Amino acid sequence: MKNLIIGTLCLASLVGCEEIDRIKGQVDNVEKRMNNMDTNTSYMYLQVRQKEAEDTRTKQMAILRDSSTDMGSKLTAAKKYCIAFEYNFWTGNGMDNLLYREFMLDEALEEFYREMVDIHADFRATSPIELNKANTLTKAFYAIASTAHFENIQQEIIVKKKKRVKLTSLYDVMKSALEKYETGKIDSLTHAEEVVVRGQNLQITKDLINARMNFMLALGIKDFVASDDMNTLEKGSGLLYKLTRGRLGALHLDSELESQNLITQSDIFKKIDGARKAKDILDKYGYEVRVDRSLRSILSHLYIEGEDFQTSSSNDQAKVQEIYELLGKFI
Repeated sequence: MKNLIIGTLCLASLVGCEEIDRIKGQVDNVEKRMNNMDTNTSYMYLQVRQKEAEDTRTKQMAILRDSSTDMGSKLTAAKKYCIAFEYNFWTGNGMDNLLYREFMLDEALEEFYREMVDIHADFRATSPIELNKANTLTKAFYAIASTAHFENIQQEIIVKKKKRVKLTSLYDVMKSALEKYETGKIDSLTHAEEVVVRGQNLQITKDLINARMNFMLALGIKDFVASDDMNTLEKGSGLLYKLTRGRLGALHLDSELESQNLITQSDIFKKIDGARKAKDILDKYGYEVRVDRSLRSILSHLYIEGEDFQTSSSNDQAKVQEIYELLGKFI
């Protein structure tokens, strides 16, 4: 009887173990299916994201290459183009890991410079105040140069949450690449950074920074100069300057910086400081600095309350004085 009870207990135990194994196997299968679903969903998301980002860039590049769009439209398109590279939408989840982000950044710089090689072939250095007369791709080149520093807001949000990667723009990659290249740290260049200094891309990068410097400087100057009070002699000098393409005469304009409100002054400072930072990069590595002669002429003959701004130091407004000091770096 005792042996019968023991046998019965063993049999029950065996049946119980088999049932547990069966249930465990079902759970494992469900977990595998869920993991497969997560992987497939993640893969589908990346496919859709890649296509949407590519479609956006294609659309914006078409606007940049369109001869019928004005400079304002090209600037808007250039910004949208620069922030539409897929690395801007990195999530850090699942397959969308750090290695994939690096891959997307590599792809972004490769594509960017392929486009820039074509645009640069038709690029002609032009005074920003004469851009309306420039060819279409020259306008596109200036627009891209001026907006390459923008980051997508989605990237900003993710970077704040993840704290594992740095906020990165196309312009950031350019600056990092030049820093490593010119200081002999070539071995530490990432693939994306190698693209920036590879072959003719290096000259394109230098031209982009020069174009950026001049265009941002022009945007800042445009917001506070006026020609209303030019006398006959000054008008004649300006006309002579234009007719001789800068060989004779000069551009005389009045500064209305002091009469602008603080918000406008701060915006002007931001633009001119951006131009100064671009110039600093060129100076730092001994690259040619090509400050547009028309902008230089305006700054050299800028009329400020009867004084040349280079020697004016009596202004009580700190922001105004900062701006004048910045402008002096371009003469």
